[in-house]
Amino acid sequence: MPRVPRHTAFVAIGILTFACSERAPAQTRKESGVVPTTEAVALHDKGREAGGRGDYATALKLFTDAAALAPDWAYPVYDRAFTHLLMDNPDAALLDYQETLKRSPGGFFTAHVAVDTLLREKRGEFPAGLYLAYSTLEAEQDRERRRMILEQLVEKVPRFAPGWQKFAEFAPTPNERLKRIDSGLAADPDPETLGMLKLNKAEALRALGKQNEATEILRAIVSDPKSTLATISWARVLLNGK
Repeated sequence: MPRVPRHTAFVAIGILTFACSERAPAQTRKESGVVPTTEAVALHDKGREAGGRGDYATALKLFTDAAALAPDWAYPVYDRAFTHLLMDNPDAALLDYQETLKRSPGGFFTAHVAVDTLLREKRGEFPAGLYLAYSTLEAEQDRERRRMILEQLVEKVPRFAPGWQKFAEFAPTPNERLKRIDSGLAADPDPETLGMLKLNKAEALRALGKQNEATEILRAIVSDPKSTLATISWARVLLNGK
């Protein structure tokens, strides 16, 4: 997959963050009880604005200043990590994604996906640049083109579980969706992707009338101490709505 042009990549992170916020509505500036100072929020916002202009050096400084003012707040570190990726510095990005999870152990947007993928890129298990390319996929508005990209992705990198998670959304039938989800589950997924695959499997089983199996999966997500906060939240929503 081609690397995203630098002049458009920060637009992509804005779209990605918005999409992830919709998927995990509980994660906001007050995630995990963290309430950053007004000054930290302002610096973070200015950092995103600078990044949107392509001024990555300024963005890095503003994110760093915001992170220093709010040492328990994950958001500026998370955005700083992606900025490092855009500046072709995956090692610095990995360190910041790891720091993000230290600040937000229950998960933070795609931080788990980033850490797992970047580590596997570093070990040579995945092609370099895979996470950057994948993370900007949310910017693709053409549904058919998005499907084609994901199909190529799972063919070329079949051990990349997040690719299977997204590709499953395009399955024509519940049975085919289950097949793709199981391929993702067999690919040693990171904690966030694992939870999302299980949630999607529960939904697919429901569509096949297998309510008891679906409920068992959802309850297991809620009770598993390794589940992320986002997947636990969604599992509870689905359980309450049964």
